[in-house]
Amino acid sequence: MAGRPLPAHGHASRRTGRHSRRFVTHWLPLILWAAVITFLSSRPELPHVGPQLNTNDYLFDYIAHAAEFGLLFVLAWRAFRTSAGAWLSRQAAPMAWVVSAACAALDEAHQALVPGRMATLADWLADSAGAALAIGAVYLWFRLGMEERLQRLRGRSP
Repeated sequence: MAGRPLPAHGHASRRTGRHSRRFVTHWLPLILWAAVITFLSSRPELPHVGPQLNTNDYLFDYIAHAAEFGLLFVLAWRAFRTSAGAWLSRQAAPMAWVVSAACAALDEAHQALVPGRMATLADWLADSAGAALAIGAVYLWFRLGMEERLQRLRGRSP
């Protein structure tokens, strides 16, 4: 029951290559960043560099939370925006925020199970706020025409 072999230089092989490239450039960074978040969440203690920077520990902690999940939002948005699913690509920003906020909630729940760590609503709010701020950053990116400029630099038309 062997299927038809795919042509070496046919349409199907180009499509497969394009999907593989999209996975590596768009989905893999999202997956790897989620793995980093999970790894950091599993540590009983994380170093606090706030005092060395002459800042309050809580201020530094909340900024770190916001940055961590702001980046998760951007990576999810990039992956969703280029998704083969038309609905997901049209709803990339709202879905990326929902995924980021859900991952933040799961991250906090996971931390509640790690000895030496605790889950807090304030951390989840900082995570979700970071993702929301990233929505604004993405909006400004497009509003200022940065995507078109980047495409021109790469030699592609927008």
